[in-house]
Amino acid sequence: MNTRIFLVRHAESVGNKKRVQQGQIDYELTPQGVRQAKAIAKRLSKIRFDAIYASTLSRACSTAEEIAKLQHCKVIRSKLLMERSFGKHEGKPYAGVGPAYRYNSYARPPGGESMKQAFDRAKPLLEKILKKHGGKTMLIVGHGNLGRAMLCYYLGLPVSKARVFGPLRNTSITEIEFYPHGPRLMRLNDWAKLED
Repeated sequence: MNTRIFLVRHAESVGNKKRVQQGQIDYELTPQGVRQAKAIAKRLSKIRFDAIYASTLSRACSTAEEIAKLQHCKVIRSKLLMERSFGKHEGKPYAGVGPAYRYNSYARPPGGESMKQAFDRAKPLLEKILKKHGGKTMLIVGHGNLGRAMLCYYLGLPVSKARVFGPLRNTSITEIEFYPHGPRLMRLNDWAKLED
C-alpha cells in the first residue's frame, strides 16, 4: 500500500476575516470557520486516517479536532507545524507586507522567518511523519505558507518553488501519494464552497 499524505489548511480565522498577516498570532476560528471545519470533517469522513497532525495554533487545532471527531483518533500537535513567523508584520494588513517577504523564499521580515527558515524548522517532523507512517494515510492540518513549504519538501522541490502552488484556500485539500518511483501530487488546493 502506498503512503498518502493529506494537507488541509485551517478554516477561516478572525485574522483571515480581518485580512491581516496572521503568522504566529493565535487567532480563533470565526463562526463561518467553525462551519467550514465541520464541513471539511464531513467531506473527509470517508477517508480513514492513521494519524492526524496539526499546528499548535488554535485555528489549525480547532479544524483538526473537528476532523478527528469523525475519525475517532487523537490529534498530534506540534509547534514545528506553526505558520511562518512574519515578525513585526503580524497583525498588520496584507498590503503592508512587502512583496520581498511574500514572494522571496529567502527574505526574512524583521523579527520573523523566511520561508526557507520555516521550511527548515518543519523538515525534521515531516521526515519523521513519512518514516513512522510508511504505507499509511496521514492528515496534516496547518497553514498557507508552511503548507506550500511542505509541498516542496514532499515533492522534492526547492523551497524557492513554493509560490508556484499559489495561495492555499481555507479548508482546501492537497493530497500527495508516494510510489516506489517517487511522489505524485494527486490534488492541489481542492476546495468546496459551503452549502447554505
